[in-house]
Amino acid sequence: MEHNEFIDWRRFLKIHTKRFIYLINNNINLKSQEITALIFNDTLIEKTGKKIEKASRVNNHVSNRFILGYKLLVCGFWDGASFIPIDFSLHSEKGRKQEKLIWAYHKDANNVEKQRKEIEAFGKTISKNTGELAGRLKKYQVKSNKINILSYEGLAGKIESTTAPQKSKIF
Repeated sequence: MEHNEFIDWRRFLKIHTKRFIYLINNNINLKSQEITALIFNDTLIEKTGKKIEKASRVNNHVSNRFILGYKLLVCGFWDGASFIPIDFSLHSEKGRKQEKLIWAYHKDANNVEKQRKEIEAFGKTISKNTGELAGRLKKYQVKSNKINILSYEGLAGKIESTTAPQKSKIF
């Protein structure tokens, strides 16, 4: 029966609680005149092993360490003489490993953002320098063309002087 996954444990607990309260209220000897209270309690359920379904590292606030297991949260009614559970739930925590992964993710995300900003600033610097270099290149090309034109004119003049027929000297 305990391994049947189709048992509605909450319904079972509710039926048990109703029956218990009915028996207490109908028996004068068991009825208490003490202060009543609704109590919430979280308890650690420690487990051992390697493969336990939905078990995680939960923080033990008493010993300030993480243990493998579950946290059991119980809501119960205290009538001054007895405690009867009303509802319960099992919880797992993220544990240190997941916390470290989340912290590492946020750290990496911040680093990526910083690098993106640095790359963006570097790109602006490159585009500014590229504009300056393009201006210098145009000036150089203009100067270069002027020098080439002048050198071509000088070269053409030399070629004409060497290829022109020379007048012979008569004595």
